[in-house]
Amino acid sequence: MNDYTFGEYLYQKRKQSGDSQNELVEKLGVTGKAVSKWENGSAKPRACLKNGCFMGNLRRGAV
Repeated sequence: MNDYTFGEYLYQKRKQSGDSQNELVEKLGVTGKAVSKWENGSAKPRACLKNGCFMGNLRRGAV
């Protein structure tokens, strides 16, 4: 998944769950700047964050 596709995917999942960027920040224990960079495609998260494996949780809708 390229950076832009990941960012779009993250944005869509966050919107589907009704979360703001700040709510996602709190759930993941990261900065707002990190979430913003992920969503605009300028960076990707590390494989695992505060709540376990990020990508797995995201795909299951746990994030």
